[in-house]
Amino acid sequence: MTAGIYFFVEKIKKMKLFYKTLPLFFIVIPLIFIPMRFSQTGQSNNWALYYYSKDVLSTLPVSSVLNTYGDNKSFGIWYTKLVGRYRDDVCHLVVFRYEATQWNMEGCKPETIYKNFYPEVYRNDIVELINKRLYYSTIGLSEIHPYFESFDTLPYSLVYIYFPKGKITEKERKFVNGLNINNERFITPSYCLNHGTDDPLTFSVCRFVSIAYLNIASSIEPEKKFGTFALDTTIRYGNTHEPFRVKINIGKENEYYMDLYEKIRRYNAREKAFLLP
Repeated sequence: MTAGIYFFVEKIKKMKLFYKTLPLFFIVIPLIFIPMRFSQTGQSNNWALYYYSKDVLSTLPVSSVLNTYGDNKSFGIWYTKLVGRYRDDVCHLVVFRYEATQWNMEGCKPETIYKNFYPEVYRNDIVELINKRLYYSTIGLSEIHPYFESFDTLPYSLVYIYFPKGKITEKERKFVNGLNINNERFITPSYCLNHGTDDPLTFSVCRFVSIAYLNIASSIEPEKKFGTFALDTTIRYGNTHEPFRVKINIGKENEYYMDLYEKIRRYNAREKAFLLP
């Protein structure tokens, strides 16, 4: 590199005007691009991961169990709960592989306190937790997951509620729909519409947030529908893709939530991220 620079400088010395203006060029270029990238990568008003983590915990019933997978979802909730001391009543479990069934207990310690309130967790008895409606998870079940043959899920706000296989009745669906509607006040959409950054982590977190508004919209049956929205896609966890399906009858009662979904998706479109190829 040094030899190349020396060769380059010796060549341009012969071009007197260019040689004198070149330092100015190298000064001006950073003055243009550094402020531009500073504004696009500044995190001063980016609270997406904090509010996402807090919103997930806020939507959970008292003394419930939350299971998460993936860095984007686990570390923020760990920090909010263990460092921020928010929702100490929630037992937070983490798995390090999508198809894993053994839990990391860091978010459910000290054992001397939590074991008395969540004995099922320490027995690894997920069936009892589900029967008591204490078990919530950010993991939707695909065919490769060991729980797929034993449990069904319904999307609830930013997580899923688990039910025994084939036991989801119309009464259960109405119960979850009611939870979706009532817990809308615990979700804060503004942080995904004004963060002002273009990093992939923020976009990924906010795209998870947008799904909550689909869940809310699907829980509202309008008196008069003027359209239908159907989504049959997958949510990606590394190399794993879990199914996500929703069908929504759109009316004036849930139009607001569909609009929020679209705005958040557009504002956090993955292809806008400067750091992605």
